[in-house]
Amino acid sequence: MDNPRLAEIIAKLDKGARKTNEILGALTPEQWQHVVYDEPTVWTMRDLLAHFVSAEASLLKLAQDIAAGGAGLPEDFDYDAFNAEEQARLRDQSPQELLRALNAARQIVLARLAN
Repeated sequence: MDNPRLAEIIAKLDKGARKTNEILGALTPEQWQHVVYDEPTVWTMRDLLAHFVSAEASLLKLAQDIAAGGAGLPEDFDYDAFNAEEQARLRDQSPQELLRALNAARQIVLARLAN
């Protein structure tokens, strides 16, 4: 890789993924149910992980759209509605399934950056 800044970003993203796996992979079933946010809706640690999964893939698509000349998010984008839809979409996945999905999404991001 010829771009040192890009190499640094990739290394940080990779390190962050490892740290995330280390921390979240050690949670007990009870800890996954711990409430971390209560507004606008209640989010548990498991819900927060689902948000990470959604964000990893969604932000890559958004960045690719903007890089290709797209407009990005519309001015009236409703973050709360989007998050609620994503929580519903991922509701049936276990924390272990979500961790695997997060890792897969991060690998896609790293591969995209490396090309």
